[in-house]
Amino acid sequence: MRANNNIIHESENQVVEWKESWQDKYLEWICGYANAQGGTLYIGIDDSGSVLGLESKTVKKLLEDIPNKITAAFGITCDVNLKINNKKKYIQIDVKKSRLPLNLHGRYFYRTGSVKKEITGFELTEFIIKSTGTSYDELTSDIPREKLTFESFRKRYLKATRMPLEFDDDLVSFKFIKEDGQMTNARILFADQWNIHHSRIFVQGRMA
Repeated sequence: MRANNNIIHESENQVVEWKESWQDKYLEWICGYANAQGGTLYIGIDDSGSVLGLESKTVKKLLEDIPNKITAAFGITCDVNLKINNKKKYIQIDVKKSRLPLNLHGRYFYRTGSVKKEITGFELTEFIIKSTGTSYDELTSDIPREKLTFESFRKRYLKATRMPLEFDDDLVSFKFIKEDGQMTNARILFADQWNIHHSRIFVQGRMA
């Protein structure tokens, strides 16, 4: 098996990264590629593009370990292949773009330009919404439910329907609470304390 010699002349870029040896922290790079447009990680090549090569025993172990680590971390499969350049062995890991956001131990990474970055906060919210097509109010809220009250909503509901609010059952149907009991952002918007946690949002068609 022979690799294309051009690899040593190709610069690292948004979809190509070289590493001299494997470290488990490179799962972050794989996560970043999958969350972006995909990419290829090479093991056994230095930053200048020179193929350093890997020992045969190391190659054999990595060809078994890397696919297992990727599947265990993300539940996906990547093509992990042996390559040879001038009798020097290295490994090529091809990562495809994921249809859903991937995280590594709860942390989300994204490949942009030639760097890997962790995405958090509002940027992460925007990324998840864009990737999944999920609306903001369907996302799980991190505000404890015991910190919120809904007296105003109860009164408005009773006035509009002339029926008392069956709290837990009705809130699931309103998508204020998920089936597993987690609270969504939609519920925050109707809480008495909504102005503490969110800027007010007016959505056409909701109860005013």
